[in-house]
Amino acid sequence: MPQVKIIAKNFMDMVASLPAIKLDMLYRNQFICEAILRSLPPLAKKYVLQMLYIDDPITSKSLQEWVIADGSSKHKVSIDRLIQLRVFEVIDRKKETTYKLNPTFQTSLRKHLIYGGILPREPMPPNVIARLPTSEELDAYALEQWECFLLQLISSGQAEKSSSFSSSMMRIFQRGFLRQREKEAPRLTESGFQFLLMDTSAQLWYVIREYISNSEEQGVDQADLIAFLLELSFHTTGEAYNLDTLTDYQTAMIKDLADLGLVKLQKGRKESWFIPTKLATNLSVSLADTTSRKQGFVVVETNFRMYAYSSSKLHCEILRLFSRVEYQLPNLIVAAITKESLYNAFENGITADQIVTFLQQNAHPRVAEKVPSVPENVTDQIRLWETDLHRVEMTPAHHYDEFPSRDVFEAASDFARMHSGLLWEDANKMRMVVRAEIHMLMREHLRSQNKALEFTMASMLKSCMQSTLKAVNLIMAMVGIAMILYGFWMLRVWQRDMAGSSFEDLDSTAPWFIFTFLGTGVTLCLLTCLGHIAADSAHVSCLFCYMVIISVVLLIETGIAADILLNSEWEKDIPEDPTGRFHDFKQFVESNIDIFKWIFLTIFLGQGLSILFAMALRAFSPNQRSNYDSDEEFAQARVSLISNHAQQPAYVIEEPPFANRNETWNTK
Repeated sequence: MPQVKIIAKNFMDMVASLPAIKLDMLYRNQFICEAILRSLPPLAKKYVLQMLYIDDPITSKSLQEWVIADGSSKHKVSIDRLIQLRVFEVIDRKKETTYKLNPTFQTSLRKHLIYGGILPREPMPPNVIARLPTSEELDAYALEQWECFLLQLISSGQAEKSSSFSSSMMRIFQRGFLRQREKEAPRLTESGFQFLLMDTSAQLWYVIREYISNSEEQGVDQADLIAFLLELSFHTTGEAYNLDTLTDYQTAMIKDLADLGLVKLQKGRKESWFIPTKLATNLSVSLADTTSRKQGFVVVETNFRMYAYSSSKLHCEILRLFSRVEYQLPNLIVAAITKESLYNAFENGITADQIVTFLQQNAHPRVAEKVPSVPENVTDQIRLWETDLHRVEMTPAHHYDEFPSRDVFEAASDFARMHSGLLWEDANKMRMVVRAEIHMLMREHLRSQNKALEFTMASMLKSCMQSTLKAVNLIMAMVGIAMILYGFWMLRVWQRDMAGSSFEDLDSTAPWFIFTFLGTGVTLCLLTCLGHIAADSAHVSCLFCYMVIISVVLLIETGIAADILLNSEWEKDIPEDPTGRFHDFKQFVESNIDIFKWIFLTIFLGQGLSILFAMALRAFSPNQRSNYDSDEEFAQARVSLISNHAQQPAYVIEEPPFANRNETWNTK
C-alpha cells in the first residue's frame, strides 16, 4: 500500500486534510465531486472514469496493466492522490492490495454525469439588474480590492480607501503577518514580508487557507466553507446571483470574500446580489495551473538601477521593501538596489532568492524575452550581500570525546555519518561533534556499544578466570595422581615384603600410612574433577559446593600443619607404621625441607586461589547480576527534606568513559 503524506499546497490538498467523515459528507455534493475530478492528474482521472461503473474491487496488479511501461512514477503519484482524497478506498488482503471507488463519491459522480449538475442558485434575470460590470471592469475591481488588501497589510494609512475589512480578515493579519508591541504601531513579521513577494495565486491561497483555519474559532465547520468555495468556483464569472439564496454563514463569508476581490457586491432597490470574479472561479484549480505569465513591469539594469512601469501604489511599496525609490512619476518608478536597502530587507526576513524570483516573475515583457531576464551580476551580488550576514552558521550540536577504543569511535562516526549528523571529527584524538537532532539516537548507539564492550570484557575476564581455575585444578590433579601412583608403589613393595606372612599378620600390620596417602591422592583428584566441572559450567551451585569443600580441606590441612608446628610430640599421637614407609618419608622430607616448604606453600596458595576464582566466577554468573538498568534522565522521586534542591538531569546516559562532556557546540 502506498505511503501517503498530506502536505497542503493548494485548495485540494486542504480538502484532502479533512477527516474521512467530513470528506464523505462533501462527496454528497455533485459539484464538489466534479471539482475533485478536475483537480486530479490525467492518469488518476482515467482510473476514476474506468472504475465509475465497476462495483467490485480492482487489484493493484490490474491497475498497473492499464499503464504503459514507463508510466510507473505517474501511476504511483495518481494512486497516492486518489488515496489522499479518499476517492480510492484501500482493501488490504493477504495476497494482494485492492482498490475501489468511494461509494458516496461514485454515486454522486454518476448522477452528475447522467443528469447534469444544477447549482443551488440561478443567475438573476437581466431585467432586475440595472447594469452588470464588464469583464475588464470586474478584473480591475478584483485587482483594486486585492491591492487595497495588501496595502492595508503594509500600512493602513497608504490604502486608497478607508479600512473596511471585517474582523475575520483582521485576525488573519494579526495571526501571522503583523506583530504589535505596547505603545507601538503594528509591524510586519518575517512571514508578512515574504508574503508580499509571492505571486497573486500563492497569496490568495494562503489567505483562504488561514481564513478557513480561523473559521473554527467562530463555530463554523471547515467542511461547509470548503464546500461553498468549491460551489462558488462553478458560478459564471460576471453573472449576478441573489444574496437571499445564501445561508447566514455563506452571507458572512461572501462579504469577507468581497474584501479580497473574489466577488463584487451590488445592491438594488429591493434585492442585493454578488458577482464572482476570476479569482473565485479559479479556486478549485491547482496553483501550478493558475500561475500564468502576467504582465511584468520591472526592468533591472547592470548598474543596479531599476525602472518599474506602473502607477500602482502597491508596486511602489513592494519595491521599497528591498530597494531605494528615487523618483515616482505617474506611470514610472525609478529605484536603485543598494547594499543598505538589501540589508534592511534581509533583516526583515526576506531572502535573496525571493527578491530574485520576484524580479524575474515581474520582468517587463521586453526584458522577459531575454535570458536571463535579470542581469547575472545583479543576482550574484544580491546573494553575496546576503551571505555577508550569514558568515557563521550556528548549529546546535553535542561534543563527544574520550572513547574507550578506536573501534567504538569509528563505529560512532559511521553511525553519525549514516544519519547525516556528523559535523566534525578528529580521528587522531578520537573526538567528534554531531547535530543535536541525532543526539538521542547517538546516545542509544553509544549505550549499546558500551554494553557490548562491557559484555565482551566480562566474557573475556570470565574465560580467563575459568582457564586459570582449570589450570590450578590441573596442577592439583597432577599432584593427586602422583600421590596415587606413589601410594600404589608403596603398597606393592609392602605386599612383596609381607609375601610369607599369614593373614592375621597382614591384618595386624595394616599399612595405614599407604592407605592415607592413597586416600589423599584420590580426594585431590575428585576435588579437581569437581573444580573443572564448576569452572566449565560456572553454575552457582557447583561453584558454591566447590568452595565449601576446598575450604574444609584447607581447614583440615591448616589444622594438621598447626599441630605439627606447635606440638613437638605429634608423632606419639599417630599409630606405629609397620611398613616403615612413614619413617622413610619423614627422613626424606627433613632432608629436603626447603623444597617441601615451597611445595606445601604452592598447594595452599593454589587451593586459596581456587576459592577466590570460584567466588569471582560466582559473581559473574547471570543469576547474581542485577537486571535493573537505570539510565533515565529524570530527577529523583524522593529528595531530602532539608536540602531540597532541584536536580539537573544528566546530559548523557549514565557516565560512560566516553561522551561525558556533551555541550552545545557552535560550528561554521
